[in-house]
Amino acid sequence: MELRKSGINLIGNVPWGTHFCQFYETKDDLKDILIPYFKVGLENNEYCMLITADPLSSLEIKEALKKAVPDFDGYYQEGQIEILSYTEWYTKGGSFDSDRVLNGWIEKLDQALEKGYDGLRLTGNTFWLEKEDWKDFVDYEEAVDTVIGQYQMMALCTYCLEKCNAAEVIDVVNNHEFALIKRKEKWELIETTEHKRTEEELINAMEKIQKSNHDLEQFAYVASHDLQEPLRMISSFLQLLQRRYEGQLDSDADEFIGYAVDGAQRMHDLINDLLEFSRVTTKGKKFEDVNMEEPLENALTNLKLSIEENNVAIVPKNSLPTINGDYSQMTQLFQNIIGNAIKYRSSDPPQIHISVTNEANNWLFSIKDNGLGIDPKYADNVFKIFRRLHSNSEYEGTGVGLAITKRIVERHNGQIWVESEPGNGSTFYFTLPK
Repeated sequence: MELRKSGINLIGNVPWGTHFCQFYETKDDLKDILIPYFKVGLENNEYCMLITADPLSSLEIKEALKKAVPDFDGYYQEGQIEILSYTEWYTKGGSFDSDRVLNGWIEKLDQALEKGYDGLRLTGNTFWLEKEDWKDFVDYEEAVDTVIGQYQMMALCTYCLEKCNAAEVIDVVNNHEFALIKRKEKWELIETTEHKRTEEELINAMEKIQKSNHDLEQFAYVASHDLQEPLRMISSFLQLLQRRYEGQLDSDADEFIGYAVDGAQRMHDLINDLLEFSRVTTKGKKFEDVNMEEPLENALTNLKLSIEENNVAIVPKNSLPTINGDYSQMTQLFQNIIGNAIKYRSSDPPQIHISVTNEANNWLFSIKDNGLGIDPKYADNVFKIFRRLHSNSEYEGTGVGLAITKRIVERHNGQIWVESEPGNGSTFYFTLPK
């Protein structure tokens, strides 16, 4: 879940989809919250929209932002911030239409993302609301609260405290995650009972999941580690039998010993891969700035012999970005995917295309090959541990490599998937946050 700076000290960082409100009495109350809220939005590549009404005009909020935000004129001229009166947005055409307004926010978000902004930060002042519009607007706010979590936007709705009676205050609070209100010259946070309960349930669920994952990781590590010593003994004595008695017993005995040695070696490989899988999170290094060109070159160096033996062509790529992550795991990520592309090559000389696309919040990497390809119905299975699409006699391996790759990407808050067809190669995609 991506967190964004709210700019409001009392709130801190919040995820996209946050929908909250402010009760104000004066224009200074509005400025207290709106100025830092939009200042941090502009500075963090968000498209900003202010819908104004009394007591704070479009001109006044613009002048206040110019004083608080360095190079505000630059942001404004580039079109990163839009300041409109309520008559140009909420009551455009002479009346309030909830569907038009809600669809309007989504359209603005789509336009912002197309222009390369990370998302939409908005606010709307409701001073214009009359009693006859109240029910429709409450229904609209409920709809916003229901759908906003699906989008890269956050919304702050401002309400004049003097214009709201007790029942209306309750309506407002119930349709927002939380409300800001000033008491004794100090801003305070009011959360709905439902929001608090949902938050507590989410925290409890996350704690249980984290404990379960930790226990599984510890089990995998201990089990794998403790299996190493007896397996080493079995493997050593089998190899000793093979060297000392090969050719002295009948052909069946030589064959049986060969099977046993091979099985012991595969078990050794399996345990090592299981250890590696369990260590992705427990033994992962602290994140740092990583120029992705470097782990890619490191991976290609590690695969140099295989690349040369199979006449692999690495097709020129566009420049790779710098991300915040674990350098060693980024090397492993590239090495596992490229190594698979070489292993499951077709009869044609392997060609591997590596590229990256700049998206709103992520870098989208793609590694495309011209190999055997994968039946789409198995596209999810390839990332599951111990799931193999080929027998060991066809292709060596343990079925853990892509599971490790998936675990690495998820540790970096990204996603990974494959698109492929048999005979037409595969393209592995993964995202990494900016």
